[in-house]
Amino acid sequence: MKATPPALDDAVFRPLGEAEGPALQRLLERCADFEVLMSGSPPAAEAAQELLEACPAGHPLKKKLVFGLERDGELIGALDLLRDYPETNDWYLGLLLFEPQSRSGGLGERVVAALRAWIASQGGRAIRLAVHDINEDGARFWIRMGFQPCGTAVQERDGRTEPVTRMELRL
Repeated sequence: MKATPPALDDAVFRPLGEAEGPALQRLLERCADFEVLMSGSPPAAEAAQELLEACPAGHPLKKKLVFGLERDGELIGALDLLRDYPETNDWYLGLLLFEPQSRSGGLGERVVAALRAWIASQGGRAIRLAVHDINEDGARFWIRMGFQPCGTAVQERDGRTEPVTRMELRL
């Protein structure tokens, strides 16, 4: 089993842990536009730590993977994955985020293609995610990537209730 998705032509995946927390926090702050869209305010000072540790109740933290995407030694993106969630051999993508200057150039498509192939090579049968209804650009992106809506839900976050669309890509 390969520990990380394969490198892209111009960027590499790197597992992120506590030691990379400061770099991850700087990335989240550079991506404040996303957090403002999702929550109405910029990332909290502990946002990186929360991302590294957040896991659904009952799901083992050892099945959580947070990867950074680096270009020329600089963290330009991050993704958060749960293996075997919500079911065995399903993978849940909690976050895919790129710094603003790395968006809209095809990087997202290449990352999703590499991730899709890597998850399939790990025995994954589906990738699932939830898109906040307010994130219309995100929903269009995931549909372009082949994800299909498979339900709706409501997420509670920071005292806010937000409708979301559940999406799935069968592998």
